Amino acid sequence: MALNAVVKPQKLAAVAAEVIEQSLTIPALFQRQGFDQFKGAENDTVYIRVPGILPAREIEDFRAERTASITFDAFTDRKISLTLSGNTYSATKLQDEQKDWDSIQWSRVIGMQAQAVARSLNAKAVTKLTSAPYLATVAGAKSGRTLRSSLIELRRIANAFRMPLESRTLVVGTAVEAAILNDPTLVLAQNVGDSVAEGVLREAFIGRIFGMNIIVAAELAADKGYLIVPSAFALATAAPAVPQSAVGATATAAANGVSGVAARWVLDYDPTILAERSVVNLYNGVRHVTDVFEGVDSNGKPNGAIVNGSGTVGEFLIRGVAFDVDATADVLPDADSNANATGVGGTPAANSLLDQFVKATGVGTIFTP
Repeated sequence: MALNAVVKPQKLAAVAAEVIEQSLTIPALFQRQGFDQFKGAENDTVYIRVPGILPAREIEDFRAERTASITFDAFTDRKISLTLSGNTYSATKLQDEQKDWDSIQWSRVIGMQAQAVARSLNAKAVTKLTSAPYLATVAGAKSGRTLRSSLIELRRIANAFRMPLESRTLVVGTAVEAAILNDPTLVLAQNVGDSVAEGVLREAFIGRIFGMNIIVAAELAADKGYLIVPSAFALATAAPAVPQSAVGATATAAANGVSGVAARWVLDYDPTILAERSVVNLYNGVRHVTDVFEGVDSNGKPNGAIVNGSGTVGEFLIRGVAFDVDATADVLPDADSNANATGVGGTPAANSLLDQFVKATGVGTIFTP
């Protein structure tokens, strides 16, 4: 009996973590942060390290005698904070009669609790995905543009934003899925990428085209889609400690070679109602990731991170681009709408952070006085 008391909670906690992991849709597309990083973290906050940008300079006449020293640029790494802001749980109880006469076992109930927790994490991820500050939304019904050319435009903008090429995923609502599947000009490859090889994502995978895995998510608005890479969003989960007054355990699921969901299961008995009580829960937090972007000089040459006249370094969401299959016009960066921003040398709007971004990418409208 003592051996079972030790082993069974760990096994059931592992079942809970694995069921949650396998039931994730959009959260499974996000970059993960593991439990160990939160131990002792101040204010429940950890930091994601994001590389900074260094400019490249050139000696114009490399054979000429040099009397001045070359320029050394300071390198600074960036850290993006991620705070554990939620404690998602499912709690239930089994009365003595249910266990004695209905043969209900916790091994079955825990799976249902874990699915409930997964649905909550999915909903939270959808909110973050749909409310992120995207710089561009590609229209799927623009005059003179087919669905095929709209998807090519989506890829073009992602490339212009320098979105990483690997692991690109276009997650779409059901109307976008239907439009893609019904378009005879689109031929979808059926090889499953590593990021969608497990769990419900495998069933949601509808094909691959133009370097993008296409995933359907019923939780999204039917006419919307989002092209992202895993590093566009960060998801952190941590398992709370097991109290001494209860039986329980913590576990972390495996997920494609990275740290998966960490969860806790605890069980106790309430003699006032003659029932056992079960709780599956986990701490969690999710956020979008911004990047420092390299601008260009008047000759179109890279000149280091975009900075305005006040010394503020520009940070942009470049790892995601939105898609609206019913929209008739693209929504692109418009530096004119940034007319009150202070640019390089104090010039309003011209050479502001957004204006420099538009000049560097060629996507959007630059400032016109």
